[in-house]
Amino acid sequence: MKKKYPITNSKHSLLKSKCYWQSCERYKMRYKQILILFVILLKSSFSIGQEPDSLVVEKIESGKTIKKFVNKKIESFDVEMYAMNYGNVLSFSKINDTIFIKNADESNAIIKVFVKNNKETRELIYKKKQLLYVGSIDFDLNNLPPSSSIISKLSNNVVESYVSKSDLESIAYDDNRDFEKSFKLFGRLDISYKPTTIELIFNSFADFFSKEDALLKIYSSKYAQQYAKEYQEKHKEETIPLFISFVQTNEVSEIKNGIIWTKKDDKNGIYNIYHENKIVKSEVKSLEEVQNIIVEYTESIYKD
Repeated sequence: MKKKYPITNSKHSLLKSKCYWQSCERYKMRYKQILILFVILLKSSFSIGQEPDSLVVEKIESGKTIKKFVNKKIESFDVEMYAMNYGNVLSFSKINDTIFIKNADESNAIIKVFVKNNKETRELIYKKKQLLYVGSIDFDLNNLPPSSSIISKLSNNVVESYVSKSDLESIAYDDNRDFEKSFKLFGRLDISYKPTTIELIFNSFADFFSKEDALLKIYSSKYAQQYAKEYQEKHKEETIPLFISFVQTNEVSEIKNGIIWTKKDDKNGIYNIYHENKIVKSEVKSLEEVQNIIVEYTESIYKD
């Protein structure tokens, strides 16, 4: 037997229905107000003592630089590059004590910049493997980095030394390698010998990419060469750096091959040429006299 339901008055039902939906709407409105208030309170709790984020856009040749600031300090920035039928973005971010530079066009490559012993150091990672490593160091003949190339020069009476490592041979036969733009950026960004901090390095990168010709200095070889020529001409009155040494070490930090000039008195010094962990030639020369010898030796090593 079917259950019978009483027939309600339609007018009364409609009125009741309207009241119900009105109460629902009021509830939803009240809920929305509470939710908005909660979001505002939540955001304000995270921003106590912190100024609102701001973006600064700077137009440069063939692109623009977009900087994100928090508390008046630059937190990250992007460099947009564009030309006919081409577009790309370089992203610079600082996480803890490391700067990460990513190239949207080359997803397998990333540049890392950090400070080691108060000196700037950088590495190019390709397919999660270190491909290149460069850093400034204090040269110590008794404590040389292993499996490395080290070059030293005298600039304004200060000895500057740089260490580098390369594993480019491992991808020599990789026809699909895609790190050309990252490679140029890695090699053409200036690296300072002076003691520094990660904040100073990051700010120097941001300042560089605020300059009108920044992208040309990195990606136009012709422009970069012309700029270098003009720079040398402009600063020709300054003291020309003099090379002191170029050495290659083995896995146990011994000098495998190289040339080192050591000062003996005010005028002269002695240079030693190493081959397969042994000194094969020594001669007394002034630092000025040994310059061509060091340059020719270095060129011969790279030709081999």
